[in-house]
Amino acid sequence: MTKLMVWPYFRRGPYPYVELDYNQHSYGPRREIRGDWLEFSFAAFRLIRETGRCPVNAFVTVGTGVGLDAIGAAHILRPQHIVALDIHEQVAELAHRNIEHNVRIPEPHPVVDVLQSDMLTALSPGFKADLIYENLPNIPAYKPLDYRQDILSATYFARAVETVVDAPIAQYLLSSHHDILRQSLNFLSPTGHVLCSIGGRVPVSVLDHLFESAGYRHQVLVVGLKEQTEAEEVLSGYRWAEAEHGVVFRFVDLDGADIVPGVQLLGPVSWLQVEELTAVWPWISAHEAWSRWRQGHRVGHLVFAILAHPQAPVC
Repeated sequence: MTKLMVWPYFRRGPYPYVELDYNQHSYGPRREIRGDWLEFSFAAFRLIRETGRCPVNAFVTVGTGVGLDAIGAAHILRPQHIVALDIHEQVAELAHRNIEHNVRIPEPHPVVDVLQSDMLTALSPGFKADLIYENLPNIPAYKPLDYRQDILSATYFARAVETVVDAPIAQYLLSSHHDILRQSLNFLSPTGHVLCSIGGRVPVSVLDHLFESAGYRHQVLVVGLKEQTEAEEVLSGYRWAEAEHGVVFRFVDLDGADIVPGVQLLGPVSWLQVEELTAVWPWISAHEAWSRWRQGHRVGHLVFAILAHPQAPVC
């Protein structure tokens, strides 16, 4: 098992570590949480807990990987019921073992269900969640890839999304987020929210449109800068998408700018604040990011944790 220091992120409990197993299909931090997606997600969990604006009794995570997001939710949000979903059967089995091993400390112990599921399809009709958390991939599968193949299958999302009705969402590779937002409408409690962790390689106006078109009011909770991992494969995908869709994505040369990766703003944060924060950042395209990465530079991108609530009441 791998030990990861979690106390700076959970900020509660007597044991400062979690212990995780991995397999060839699982995605998750293997050395530390700093610099990982979950650094930003756990900051959002803490804001939700501290403000009390979204009481969480039933928590769902989509694409749980090794299960660390569910473990963090158990310690930070303290839900009574946790449902962790992953499309890969072997990953779901692994996540179940990891979650059960690491959520014995919170009292009272939550009920834990871990299910193989494509998006939310495994949830029972009538199930209601107070918080649905998603960090789905929005990187194009520019080459044939079986989701069962290996860890790269956790990076890509190639399925056509029927609910997308306008070009910008598809062109900027946000279809999986749009689809989960639409599906979540059937499973949210009357006070339920969706927390989306999204790689912000796109103009903020497109993110704003993503939530409005799916039928949600939304608020940015966390904005940060993350170094691009799996850079060779990921940047190749975005280069392909720039040529295919005629758009330009936003990356930053971390070795060419005075910017330190990590959480930049804790919310609620307005889109104007985001624009002001990033106005002086020297954005580069995926093609340029690829070129600089090949020269040995580190490149990064924004990460957003966005809390969304349906505009219309849910039943």
